[in-house]
Amino acid sequence: MDAIITVDESQRIVLYNRAAERIFGWPANDILDQPLTRLLPARFRDAHGAHLRRFGSTGTSSRRMSGSSVVYGLRANGEEFPVDASISQLDTPEGKLFTVILRDVTERVEAEREQARLAARLSGLVESAMDGIITVDEGQRIILYNRAAERIFGFPALQVMGRRIDMLIPK
Repeated sequence: MDAIITVDESQRIVLYNRAAERIFGWPANDILDQPLTRLLPARFRDAHGAHLRRFGSTGTSSRRMSGSSVVYGLRANGEEFPVDASISQLDTPEGKLFTVILRDVTERVEAEREQARLAARLSGLVESAMDGIITVDEGQRIILYNRAAERIFGFPALQVMGRRIDMLIPK
């Protein structure tokens, strides 16, 4: 399911699986022995080269599958797309080989953007409400306290967030 691409030390592609063909849109015959930069948007090429050199000398990478940092690939049709990437290296008698496993995360990134948009919209609605809105967690600690609640109870949100709701209820 995941694209697997291996490059040599000069960043020329030496292995390119069928999933890579499907995801990037290039047949293996057109991409093998080509520079890896063909699969990268121009704006990321310098940073990628530096990352690969650093990884080659230190063995440390910030690219992990299901991590928070998304990188971008470039399809044969010129479309950029987000990918999760995990990189490894292997020392061989001919030199180092770098293998990256890539997963197209376009749907996940779009869903996260939509979720952030909806959360911002909900936040705007809650904050502009004329009624006090307070939400508590299962421990009865306040996790949401809007501006109207500040006016009604006289406590600023920073003073009540994380505290138990009973602080607002008369004994």
